[in-house]
Amino acid sequence: TCPEAPGPRTISVTVSPGAPSCNTVTSQSVTVMCRGLAPTFTTVYTRIIGPRCTGCHHPGGSGVTVGMLDLSTPAAAFANLVGVNAQGTGADTSGVTCASAMPLPVRVAPFDAHGSLLYNKIESKLTGTNASCGSPMPAGNTAALTTDEVLLIAAWIDDGARDD
Repeated sequence: TCPEAPGPRTISVTVSPGAPSCNTVTSQSVTVMCRGLAPTFTTVYTRIIGPRCTGCHHPGGSGVTVGMLDLSTPAAAFANLVGVNAQGTGADTSGVTCASAMPLPVRVAPFDAHGSLLYNKIESKLTGTNASCGSPMPAGNTAALTTDEVLLIAAWIDDGARDD
């Protein structure tokens, strides 16, 4: 299997036949090109949103009480992200609440990662800049998503942000 990051990978294969008359050991290396993870909603949710976002973005969590965004299940996450205007009431480091920002940001605008609030918030945390509204994500002292994770989310959005 290929790792998350795309690029060439060298695989070594060793064959040692089990028959008594075959005592030759053959070893060979091959280089394969891995394209990386498919930019699907399932991949984005299982690899990133589920493990990294649902700690806060669940019913009763600050991501729902302040951010007004429930990501607790794949169905809730998709329904609350794609094509939905921001509703967050916390201004935090940006000084602007997402519910009052003008124009009202769309959480995920299909085919437009750079115009999507989700991308803006995770990319701002990665680069150490203010989000356009509310807080960079993940909030607080939580580590930023990796560059590969941010790029995977951007690829999913730019590919139409479809539910697979």
